[in-house]
Amino acid sequence: MVLGGKEGLSSLGRAVVNPGDTVACPSPAYPVYAQGVATLCDGHVKTMPLTKENGFLPDLTLAEGCKMLFCNYPNNPTGAIATEYFWRQLAEFADTHPETVVCHDHAYSEMTFGDYVAPSFLQYTSNAVEMHSLSKVFNATGFRIGFCVGRADYISDLVKAKSQIDSGAPLMIQRAMADGLAGYCGQVPPKEVKEIRKIYGERRAFSERALRELGLDVIESPATFYVWARVGDDELPFVQRALDHDVVVTPGRGFGKEGGGYIRLALTQSLERIALAMQRLR
Repeated sequence: MVLGGKEGLSSLGRAVVNPGDTVACPSPAYPVYAQGVATLCDGHVKTMPLTKENGFLPDLTLAEGCKMLFCNYPNNPTGAIATEYFWRQLAEFADTHPETVVCHDHAYSEMTFGDYVAPSFLQYTSNAVEMHSLSKVFNATGFRIGFCVGRADYISDLVKAKSQIDSGAPLMIQRAMADGLAGYCGQVPPKEVKEIRKIYGERRAFSERALRELGLDVIESPATFYVWARVGDDELPFVQRALDHDVVVTPGRGFGKEGGGYIRLALTQSLERIALAMQRLR
């Protein structure tokens, strides 16, 4: 059990990465991989660029010799999903590179729409760990709760690091999340999760359509509550102009220099508020 995915990822880094070690990090990506793990552990970052041309999937040969490797699908910030071929490639890497701890950040495992089901990396190999966030699926972000699962020795190392950092999430929150998970029937989620998915799916479909009407290059996705769109070679003028009209969008470079030229929208407001934002952008 971890205090949300962010704490889990950073604590795993404390357990694994020593000064001078290299951590393979996708870019653009959740900043914790490069900053909360590699930099704060006095390690080095090996960037694995994610581009539209490569389907926002990393070149795993860039991770050769690294102490740790992070991946994240469904992906933040791009919304990309991984192919079956990539999962098998990543599993082969984990199985043949014992010197590298492979961590799959599965924070958006349940944030999917339509018929798409996000697979677990542990379906392909047991030589890895997977970090899960209960914040998204149960709208419990502020409660800071999640879990890590995978290879026993990796989990043991994580527990050793965490024992010096925290004393566990409040029991009432653990029990609430356990009740939520108990509502699953296999892969079929409880009605509350179905409703959450329906709401976010409607927001995503509306936002993708509205941004396309603005002439933007929108990366369509069946997962996550983020929309990733290209606005030009430099996204900052667009971001500033949006701010001038009281609309906040995240500049892509905030997720790594490879995110330059893109913006990310978080669909965490009501459809009515999102429609107002799109009107202002127009």
